[in-house]
Amino acid sequence: MAFARNAFGGDPDAAPDHSAVASAVFSSPPIATVGLTEDQAVEKYGDVDVYSSSFRRARGCDPGWRSG
Repeated sequence: MAFARNAFGGDPDAAPDHSAVASAVFSSPPIATVGLTEDQAVEKYGDVDVYSSSFRRARGCDPGWRSG
């Protein structure tokens, strides 16, 4: 959005919002984040719901996996 504002909207001071940019570390176990931490969300919004899930990679994507 900042690019569009800079290039087409005549707002040369528009800055990108990095608050919802995801990051991932391809490690074992895999680690990823997006958005606020739980503490930051509680501070900003009060009561929040927290969801978590587990991830199982596709076996064909695992370099240690061999067919047969």
